[in-house]
Amino acid sequence: MYRDYEKKEFMYSVEMEEEIAKKVYRLLYEEGVFFQMHVGDIAYVTKDREEKMETCGWTKEYVTFFQKYMQVEENLWEYLQKKNAMPGKFLAVISEKEKRDKIRARAEQIEGVVVLSTEGPAMEILPKNVDKRRGVQAVAAAAGLSKEQIMVIGDSENDMGMFDEAGIRVAMGNACPQLKAKAHYQAPSNVEDGVAWALETLLLKEREMPVHSQVQYIDHESIEKALESSRRQYLTGDLEMPQVLPYIRDSQVECGISDYSSYHWETAHYHTTTTEYGYMISGETKYVDLSSDIEYHFREGDFYMLRKNTPYLQKSQPGCRLLFFKVPGINDKQCVESTEKMNRWCENWEIPWKKDEDEK
Repeated sequence: MYRDYEKKEFMYSVEMEEEIAKKVYRLLYEEGVFFQMHVGDIAYVTKDREEKMETCGWTKEYVTFFQKYMQVEENLWEYLQKKNAMPGKFLAVISEKEKRDKIRARAEQIEGVVVLSTEGPAMEILPKNVDKRRGVQAVAAAAGLSKEQIMVIGDSENDMGMFDEAGIRVAMGNACPQLKAKAHYQAPSNVEDGVAWALETLLLKEREMPVHSQVQYIDHESIEKALESSRRQYLTGDLEMPQVLPYIRDSQVECGISDYSSYHWETAHYHTTTTEYGYMISGETKYVDLSSDIEYHFREGDFYMLRKNTPYLQKSQPGCRLLFFKVPGINDKQCVESTEKMNRWCENWEIPWKKDEDEK
């Protein structure tokens, strides 16, 4: 990651240890698959693997891109040793799912690496404890940015970590289900100019509702259209976060709609000042009050209230839609550190919350 791209000044960079990199290299080479070794901003490939790129399962766009920018070496390992450089990651592309799963299982046995799925048939093998989360943290620290000032856009499993570091999380239309579940917004896919949509709609367009006398309104069609691309839309409030739907500005109260087209869970948190109210329009959601260790199950037509300083978890079924209010309308959210027990409960709708269960 560059601080200054023109000067090639790195802000954040990690290399694999040589012995670990050698094990990964041998594994991928023995399996006969197409793979790259990424050092800095250069993607290297061995001469005998270059020809496999067009048949490895990548789209034509990926192949065309790397044909221009990929560096090919006859004996790549020797070349990197002479340069005294080790890869920051391996990128393997394997069209056959069974073979990809087998190689992933073997790679995960190598101590010191983590394996992540990326776009389509590709997977990344990285040094352990290195991911995009740390990259975002480095940028935020260097630029003096708060979490609320950061927007991230992603589509793959390797984007999960950085989603926790941003106030605005955008999943592409072609994103994996796990990422969509953590997103605030869903953009069009990567072949439908999804990144451009996110930048133009969420960052560059500032729209306000027109005032007509003392009555302001948002029509049904606008709300439904906005909810097609975002799981949450605010109807009123004094908001800093940009959103698709024009809203009615009000400094006293926040009101909005959460609409879950896929299974979703919220990061555990509480509010220091506000009281939150919810009305279930449709579907099902479950809450755990972490202060009392009690689980609640709400369905269509239910109304509930969360008092200030109540730490809670929430998970929602596909088809859940709820109307929420926060009074007063301020940003007082405080996150709660997750535990294994909390993660297990969130990741599976059927798992009940067991009071006083021992952490494993």
